[in-house]
Amino acid sequence: MPKQRKISRRSLPIFDPVVAASLENVEGDLQELYGELRIQRTDVPGEMQKQASLYGWWAVLLAEAEFDVDRTERALKLHAADRDHALRRGGGKVTEKGIENQIISEDEYVELHAVHLAARRTASILKYIVRSLEHRREMLVGLNMRDMREYQASS
Repeated sequence: MPKQRKISRRSLPIFDPVVAASLENVEGDLQELYGELRIQRTDVPGEMQKQASLYGWWAVLLAEAEFDVDRTERALKLHAADRDHALRRGGGKVTEKGIENQIISEDEYVELHAVHLAARRTASILKYIVRSLEHRREMLVGLNMRDMREYQASS
């Protein structure tokens, strides 16, 4: 049996340490984000300026997380294909289900799958963060329009 190695996002190809550190700390950033999502109604212009940078940062993280999902999925498929090929070369009677069961029960596949699931979870969290920032933008636009109407009415 081949030597087992610990698999992480870092061990997969096309690894960007800055992005990976940001993606791994998404849950830690959530507490800070909850405060950032609040709108100070007394400073709508300032909130609108802050919105652009918030949205940009989280949208980039989402794009990177989606890339991470694709990359980990590819690593899973490549591993499965390599193992499938090796098992078929081994000779003897093999069935599709038998090969599939053997592959998915191997430690390396289980570790790769865990990394893939973590990447999918991160991407899912980020998708909803970006969606909430889009909603926040709509609210800011509405508040800004309200403030402009109030200003015009008082003039």
